[in-house]
Amino acid sequence: MALEEILSPPKIVILRGQASALTEWRNVLQTISPYILIFSLPVESVGLPPYLNKPCPTDGPVNAWVCQGVKCKPEICDLQELLQTCKLQGKI
Repeated sequence: MALEEILSPPKIVILRGQASALTEWRNVLQTISPYILIFSLPVESVGLPPYLNKPCPTDGPVNAWVCQGVKCKPEICDLQELLQTCKLQGKI
């Protein structure tokens, strides 16, 4: 399993935003695949490690980043766009 994660790092989605919206976005993402590592971080979260310390939303309820390993795609602010991005990257 460790070798598989090195050869093909798991897909990670980092969500930052308001708690109620985070729950909705996380639940929708989990319907795509149970293999997504989802980090739902409310705006109140402080002292996060640099990798998870993404900006809080200013234009909407949630910001999302789709990452594989240490490489993240640009910020996504729309749930439908996030779903499309996840589907295009394969079964995440």
